[in-house]
Amino acid sequence: MVWVVSLSLLLLASPVRARLDRQVCEQRQPTASPESEPQRPVVPDTFEVHVDCKIANANRSTEVHEYYDYANNRDVMHQIEYGSPYYLYYDYAQNEALTVFPKEKRCFVEQLSGDVNRFLFGYKTANGRGHVFSPSAALHVGFSGATTTYLGSGWARGVRVHTWYSCQYVPEFDASVNVYWSFTDPRSWDTAVGYPDTPVQCRVAGVAINQNDPMNGTHTFSHTYDFLHFKNFISRPEVFETPDDVVCAGRVNSRTVPDLPDAFSFTVEVVNVLDKQVSFMQEWYDYRLKVVQFRYVPGPYQSILYGGRPLREVHDFGTGVAYIMDEKLGNCTVTSIERDVFDDRAAADVTHVRLRTAVEFFDLDNTKPVYMGPRTVRGLPCETWIANKADYPPGSNNTATLEWSFRADNWTSTLDQQALLSGGTPVQMHLELAGEEYDNNFFHFFKSRPDVLAFDVSPCFLHRGRRNFDFAISNDFLANVKRNLREFKLSVLASLVYVTELSALRIADIQVVFLDNIHIRVSLLDKAPISGDVSKVQAQPELDNSANALLQVIRNNSFIIGGFGPDGQTSVTKMVVLPDSVREYVHESDLALTSTTPSVTTTTPTAVSKTSPTPSASKLPPGVSQTTPTGQKSTPSAQRSTPTPISSRTTSKESGTTRKPSTGHDVGSPGGATGYSPGAMGGLAMGTLALGALLGTGSAIIFIRRTSRR
Repeated sequence: MVWVVSLSLLLLASPVRARLDRQVCEQRQPTASPESEPQRPVVPDTFEVHVDCKIANANRSTEVHEYYDYANNRDVMHQIEYGSPYYLYYDYAQNEALTVFPKEKRCFVEQLSGDVNRFLFGYKTANGRGHVFSPSAALHVGFSGATTTYLGSGWARGVRVHTWYSCQYVPEFDASVNVYWSFTDPRSWDTAVGYPDTPVQCRVAGVAINQNDPMNGTHTFSHTYDFLHFKNFISRPEVFETPDDVVCAGRVNSRTVPDLPDAFSFTVEVVNVLDKQVSFMQEWYDYRLKVVQFRYVPGPYQSILYGGRPLREVHDFGTGVAYIMDEKLGNCTVTSIERDVFDDRAAADVTHVRLRTAVEFFDLDNTKPVYMGPRTVRGLPCETWIANKADYPPGSNNTATLEWSFRADNWTSTLDQQALLSGGTPVQMHLELAGEEYDNNFFHFFKSRPDVLAFDVSPCFLHRGRRNFDFAISNDFLANVKRNLREFKLSVLASLVYVTELSALRIADIQVVFLDNIHIRVSLLDKAPISGDVSKVQAQPELDNSANALLQVIRNNSFIIGGFGPDGQTSVTKMVVLPDSVREYVHESDLALTSTTPSVTTTTPTAVSKTSPTPSASKLPPGVSQTTPTGQKSTPSAQRSTPTPISSRTTSKESGTTRKPSTGHDVGSPGGATGYSPGAMGGLAMGTLALGALLGTGSAIIFIRRTSRR
C-alpha cells in the first residue's frame, strides 16, 4: 500500500513535469516490526489547514490555506505567492471552478470537470454529477497498491510524530517521487484541537523534466510542506463564499432575484464606511397609487439650508409635485419632483419624470445580477446576488458594484403575518463606487400597501384653498366604529374619494369625534399650487366642485360609509351620513358641539371653473346601493373602482440626507429663518448615497443619484 502525496505537487504542477523513473525511489527499511506499526491516520470529513510550502530547488516559499467539506461537497483554497493572493473555489453542483484575485477584484470561471487544477481536491462522478474526492484523497493521503514503509516514531517541527515513507507514481505529472509523511503520535503528543491524527509535515523529493525543454534535461527538486493550525472543523463557514464586490461574469445563475411587491414600506440604515457615519430613513412606496413618502433628518450639509429638524416628504407622481414638510414648525415647501433622484426616472421625453418601478427602486434594472449563493448578513441566512452596473448613476460614466441580499425562504418575520402582498424581503444592499462603500440595511420591510392616511400634505395648504366639513352618523354604529377606528377612517376616505373624485392626497385630517352622534371631520384640499413635472398629470377637479358634490350627496341622504358589523365577521354594514348633520367651518371653534341636530351652515364657495371636471352629486362607492329617505334603493348612474387603502406598520427612524437647492414654492407658515428654502430633498434611499468626496473644491457631499445633475 502507498499513500498518494498531498499538496506536494501543488506547486510542482506549475514549474516542472517529471517522467516515470523508478531509480528515483529510495530503498528505506522499516525501523519497526509490522506488529508495532500504529494504525494509519484517518483524515476527518471536514478540515482546514495552513500549509507553508518551501520549494528548495526554486529558493522560494508560498502559503496555502485549504478548506474542505465533504458532506456539503465543497472546498476552497487560498494561496499567497510573491505577495499576491488568489482563491480557488470548486463548485461541484454547477461544475464550475472559480479563480478569484481579490486585490484586483477579478474572477475567472472555468468548467470544473475540465479544469487543470481539478487534481487538487479531485473530481469524481457520482450519479452523473461531480463530487469532491474523499477526505484522504483530497489531502492526497490515500492508499494505493504500492508499498508503504513505517519508519517509526520521531520528531518533526518539534512535535512528536509517526513517519511513513513511500515512493509514488503520480499520473497527473508522470512523475516518481519520494514522500515522507509525518503525523502526530497520539500516544505521546496532545494536539490543540484534540484530534489524534494531525498532519505535521510532508517532504517530497524527486527528478523532473525541465519544462522549457521537455525532451532534454532533468533537474532534481525538493519540497517541504509544514501543516499548521490543522482543525477538524471549519472556523469560518463564510469562507466558501466568494468575496464581496467581486463579480464572476459567466457564472451559472442557478437562482434569479426574488420578485418584489409593487408596494412596501421599510426603514433603511445606511452605513457610510469611508466617513464612518450611520444615517436612517423611513420610506413608503406604492406604485399603484403613484406616491412615495420619506421621513429623514437632514445631514450636516443640508442642515445649513433647512436646519436639523426632522423632515417629511411626499412625492405625488400623479401631479409631479413634491411636498417637503418640517413637522416641528409646520411649514412646507412645494416643488416639482427633482429628476434622477432615488424614487424617479426620466420619462420617455427626458424633460419629465416618472415613478420608478420596484425593480428600479432597488437598482436591479439594466443589469444581470449573478447568484453568489447563501451567506449570512446581519446574522440572518440570506441568498445573495452581485452585479457590476455601468453608467451609475445615469450620466456619470462610472461603474458601480452592487450586492443584494434577500432573507432566506426558510426564515420568517412577524410582519409576514400581516403582509398582503408577496415577494422577496431585502436585508441589505451593498454598494461600492469610486472608492466609496455603503451598506444599506433594510429593517421592518412590510409587503403591504402603505397607510394612505399617513400621506398627509395638509400643512402645505394652511394658507391656500381648503374646505373643512363636519358631518355625522348615528350612534347606533358606535360598536362598528370603535371596533377598528383606523379601518373606519379608511372607509370614510374611500367614500370621499369616490364622491368627490379627489385624489387621496387631497383629502386630509380625517377625525372622528364621539358626541351626541359620531362626528366625522375632514378637510378637502385645493389642487397642487404649482405645475409638476410628470408628462401626464392626472385630471383633478376644482375644489369647489368637489365640495359642492359632497354637500349635495349628504343632503340627499345618499352618502354611505361601508363598514363591518360590530363583531368584525358579519356582513358589511352601510352607515348613512345624517343629511342634516353636515356643516362647513373654518376653525373647529366655529362648531356648536352641543346641538343634537345641528343646522347646516356653509361658507360661500368661490367661483367654479367651467372647464374643470365636475363630480357627480349622487355617487356612492361601488357595491353600496343608494338608499332614499323612504328606504327605497336605486343604483348609481356611474360606477368605478374605489381605492382600497391597506394598513401598514412602521417604526420611526430618521436619516441624514443632503439636498441641492432648487426652485420651489413656499406655502404654509411664513418662514424667514424659521422656514427652509425651496429645494428638492437629497435622498438617502437604498445604497445610492453620496460619493462623499469633496472633489478637491470643498463642495458639500452630494448623493449619487443626483450627481448626474451637477
